[in-house]
Amino acid sequence: GDVQVSCTSGEGFGKVFLENMSLGIPIIAPDYAALTEVCKKGADLIPLYEGRAGKYRIHDHIRQVDAGVVNQDKFVESMVRMYDNKSERTELGFQGQEYAKNFDYDTVIVPQWDSVFERFNPDTIMASQVFNAIRYNN
Repeated sequence: GDVQVSCTSGEGFGKVFLENMSLGIPIIAPDYAALTEVCKKGADLIPLYEGRAGKYRIHDHIRQVDAGVVNQDKFVESMVRMYDNKSERTELGFQGQEYAKNFDYDTVIVPQWDSVFERFNPDTIMASQVFNAIRYNN
């Protein structure tokens, strides 16, 4: 495809976006949740509606999740501009491809996890201690 377009109301991480970025496909997505970091480069991040119209909370007796509503006018403007401007698509695709390397499993993510687990004896430590150590960089 030429562009990945998503008006998702929230992403836990955004792996699909990274997959497309690694292929040089530019992204149009809401500037919200994980996408703000994951799509920092290689994307046109569209703001949410201002105020209460832009954010809401989902309750379903099991969980509580925050979500966002992308500004429709700005979203459409971005889509039209992106489709009319091949050079912008190409440049964003290149930026995204480079930025996606920061999330490569083999060269970045796995070595980071390895360095965390090397500090602990898995036979004597509780998972909560590992997560606290990661959170507080101990």
